[in-house]
Amino acid sequence: MNVPRTCLIIFALGLALLPGTIAQAQVASSDLPTYDIRLADPATKQQSAETLRLSNVQASRVAAQKLIEADPTLSITFDETLGTPSFVRSTSHYLTDPASPEDWYQSLSTYVTAHQTLFMVPSSMLSDTRVTRDYTTRHNGVRHVTLQQTLNGIDIIGAELRANFTRNGELINISSTLLPLATKRADNVTVSPEDAVRTAASNIGASITAPLKKKYAAEDQWIRFSDTGDFLGTPMTKRMYFPMSRDLVRPVWVTVLPELGTANVYEITVDALDSSVLYRRNRTNYQSENSSYRVYTSDSPSPFSPGSATPDGFQPPTVSRTLSTLISYDALASPLGWITDGGNETLGNNVDAHTDWDDNNLPDLPRPVGSPPRVFDFTLDLTQSPTTYSDASVTQLFYWNNYIHDRLYQLGFDEASGNF
Repeated sequence: MNVPRTCLIIFALGLALLPGTIAQAQVASSDLPTYDIRLADPATKQQSAETLRLSNVQASRVAAQKLIEADPTLSITFDETLGTPSFVRSTSHYLTDPASPEDWYQSLSTYVTAHQTLFMVPSSMLSDTRVTRDYTTRHNGVRHVTLQQTLNGIDIIGAELRANFTRNGELINISSTLLPLATKRADNVTVSPEDAVRTAASNIGASITAPLKKKYAAEDQWIRFSDTGDFLGTPMTKRMYFPMSRDLVRPVWVTVLPELGTANVYEITVDALDSSVLYRRNRTNYQSENSSYRVYTSDSPSPFSPGSATPDGFQPPTVSRTLSTLISYDALASPLGWITDGGNETLGNNVDAHTDWDDNNLPDLPRPVGSPPRVFDFTLDLTQSPTTYSDASVTQLFYWNNYIHDRLYQLGFDEASGNF
């Protein structure tokens, strides 16, 4: 028999950007939405889909299916745009045997070679990558590495091989967005870095009123310009490659502009051949609205930590709940807050809390709603049936799981270690 329950679903923070679909017209900036030509332009979307259909992606899917048939504990997912194996792991064992932790590159190369059809690139292509991350989590020794694919020594945006190893050198999981491209090619780049900055500025509705003068080019290949007074800092740009599809990349200038008079910092990708804008995102995330939750902030309604040394039957009295008002517990862990601005239910970037009385794995709607807005203060009588205070229970779950999310971030489950 199905037992009514309160259900909580926790979603990890995504690494991928969420593109929007808007026109490229020049507009005055006010936190402009993300733009990605691969999703905004129907012809580009069709071209990408056709490339996936005609490429060796299908062979990769067949290889994945054979691996799973041989080892049902394997889980393999694919990138929707590039068709690459975006996550490979086992639910019961590591992917490789123990090895010297310092031999992680050889272990990675050997694994890619052994599953070349799955990854659709030869292991020799790893020589055209550079290490952009080699980080070891302090408390458990897990090593997180990222290899950035290059072409002509220039980075390809988003083309990476990521892997995590135990302290004993076992491969935990692997993710690939490497592209099967030639290692060398000639590009007749016709757009100058100065023109790219002007195009990017126009795209966000800004004007450049003084000559652009190169200040210096750093070792990281970013070209910085002198301050023209039109931005909140110096504009900068960098040559990279932008993957339009699995088999097609475009040379681009990735330009960063800190907008004057706002906290917006825009990253605009300008085609280095025809000056078209291929991608735009705002590096600044906004969150300003508090939310209030009537909850127990200790270990239970009858807190008793650390408790008696031996069982004695003692039960402390219950305590009152506290109305806690906050944006998040940790702004770095939850830059959008627990509930994004404008939201007014127990649903946010980290947690979706709701009841599921009919046990169908779907939320009972509506979720608890703040009244007044963003104030989740519901009655609770522990002497009554739990069905009478479900909104209070869901609010408690939403609060605690967001708190756990932010605390885990502080303990090392962060972007640097690839866990968010």
